[in-house]
Parts: sequence; structure tokens; C-alpha cells
Amino acid sequence: MRLLLLLLVSALPASARLGETRDECDKRYGIPVKTLEGGGIVYAKAGLHIVATFWNSKVSHIMVCKVERDALNTPKELSQNEIEILLKANDGGSEWKKSEALAFMRSQWERADGKAVALYKQTDNYLTIIDTAYASHLDEEKEKKEAKVLDGF
Repeated sequence: MRLLLLLLVSALPASARLGETRDECDKRYGIPVKTLEGGGIVYAKAGLHIVATFWNSKVSHIMVCKVERDALNTPKELSQNEIEILLKANDGGSEWKKSEALAFMRSQWERADGKAVALYKQTDNYLTIIDTAYASHLDEEKEKKEAKVLDGF
């Protein structure tokens, strides 16, 4: 079973990875298909769209979905196997632990080392994997903006 999972991980060429540089992503996925206004880089490979956000020159946030869309223009669902392969590619040598909290139409994981979290929402079929240091940075930036807007109240 373990050998089969290893073979599957190596067979999926679009396995996004936290911590990679832009050059490493370009080598892995090819030429980006789009650059988003917020700075995210969109790649397309192996039937997947991979959106990589860089912080301190490393991938810190990844969103993965299928290129193929349904009648409502929502990406087709990622299989449990695909999700497991993508999580394994981003385990950083640490085990993913699935949250047991009840959540409607979503699954959540946290790495045992606490350095990354992942979320898959069945409502939009995106797998999101984020470095927890980057998530904290985003929270701090949001709080600063909110404080600035409300300054003087």
C-alpha cells in the first residue's frame, strides 16, 4: 500500500509544494498561464490549475483545482486520492492530521509540526494549503488595515 502511494505521488506531476521558489515552480509547472492582481501566479498542468502565492520568495499559499468545469462553471471535484497526494507533497516531513470537528461541506487538516494547514471545500472544489507563518502575517496585515480605517472613531 505504501509503495502504491509513493508511485502515485511521483506520478502526479502537478503536486504543488510549499517552500518552493518561483524558479522551482516554473520548472515544475512550466510557463504561468496568468498572474493575478494580488500577486498569485497561476499554472496549469496535469488537468489542474495551481495558484501559488509567494512570501519571502517562497510559496506560502497554494490553491489547487481541476481545470475542467461543470455546468455552473465550478471546477470538477478533486478525488480523495488526489487530495491525499497533494497533501503528501506538502507534508514537509510531518504527518497531516484531519480535523474531527464537524464541518459542513469541507474537510480540514493540520500538519503535526503546526507549520501548515489545508482546507478542501466541496462548495467550490478548491484545495487550499497555507503556511501558518504566512497566515499569521495576513492576519496581522488585516488588523493593521482595520485599525487604520477606524482610527479616530
